[in-house]
Amino acid sequence: WAIGLGDYSGRQEVVFGAAFSGRAPDLTGVEGLVGPCVTNLPMRVRLPSHADLDTLLRALQRDVSNLTAHQYLSTEEIQQCTDIPWKHRMFDSLIVFQNYQFDRDALQFGGAVQCRVDEAPEATGYAVTLAVTPAETIRIRLLSAVGAPDTQTIRELADALVGVLRGISQHADLAHLQAELPAHLAERADLTATESAQFSPSRAVETRTPTQTVVAAVWESLFGQEDIPVDINFFDLGGHSILLLRVHLRLSQELKRDIPIVMLLQYPT
Repeated sequence: WAIGLGDYSGRQEVVFGAAFSGRAPDLTGVEGLVGPCVTNLPMRVRLPSHADLDTLLRALQRDVSNLTAHQYLSTEEIQQCTDIPWKHRMFDSLIVFQNYQFDRDALQFGGAVQCRVDEAPEATGYAVTLAVTPAETIRIRLLSAVGAPDTQTIRELADALVGVLRGISQHADLAHLQAELPAHLAERADLTATESAQFSPSRAVETRTPTQTVVAAVWESLFGQEDIPVDINFFDLGGHSILLLRVHLRLSQELKRDIPIVMLLQYPT
């Protein structure tokens, strides 16, 4: 995926997200939790054109292994350690390797009750999510968010990924592998999430309640924009889940009240 993104963007260094589900060994109450504690960590990969694939893959495996020591950290905590503004994500694509393991005997609850694993609708908030399901035949799916890359772009990314997987088995160095990838991909850089909504800051000054004034100030601070209208949608403006957490924290502090985070989803203007 890193090689495909590098070829698509024309860059020798890329960052994407990877899903981890580890728990801190000293996590209080861990024995009472059900299900995985999933978080998405940024994966930074350097792709020097002179690199041989064996060295590149070994380095990537070491980096992933090192990441597991920090897999309980939230994406918000990690971004707080960077210089990336809150209005931007640290990455726009995500890899989810669905290697779930379970004991089938655990699905039995006696003669009258059984548990069944069923299919569920899937969605993503990232521009592209790569879902990999290991089996005798590996299943790979690309999911895209509404308003993200169009179907044709997704197909091109899928073709490039297939080309990379084939090329890894046929070439010893990155340069020769990249030379065989579709040329048109390199001409289409900047894989980005949904574009922010455009609005004119020269609109007539709105009459705002004291609460609207506080909310507007928080939004303007975190989005880095001025004169945000009171009727614009948070997500249309480019808001995402991590930024929503920051908005929730700031509003709770500024308004000095406990605001259910679900309320921000119900009323996104």
